[in-house]
Amino acid sequence: MAFTVSSTSFPNGGDIPKKFTCDDADVSPELSWNGAPSGTQAYALIADDPDAPAGTWTHWVLFNIPASTTSLPEGVSKVDELPGGERQGPRRRTPGSQRFSQDWLQRSLSTAGKASSLFLQTLCAEVET
Repeated sequence: MAFTVSSTSFPNGGDIPKKFTCDDADVSPELSWNGAPSGTQAYALIADDPDAPAGTWTHWVLFNIPASTTSLPEGVSKVDELPGGERQGPRRRTPGSQRFSQDWLQRSLSTAGKASSLFLQTLCAEVET
């Protein structure tokens, strides 16, 4: 079975509704995944935009997601550590870094009138014990 990531918040390849951007409510979308390889111990999620004017821009990183988790609800809390031990980072723009995660999707809806892409990558981690 192939590992897949999906969302009920917007279709794959479709437009991201304004609600999920910093131009509106700025909430994270619902996400779900299935088909993880056996031995998966944890997940990490990376949301990045390869079309940003300064090069690929990472909007959101969420890691230490337990292997038993197969979805995230809409509106994940904007705190460094979630109740289940999941971590988000960083919460600020660091000098010389493109990482800026104060908001889940810190960008305008378009760049100079052009549509922008967003890649959601969910990684499976297997940790040897």
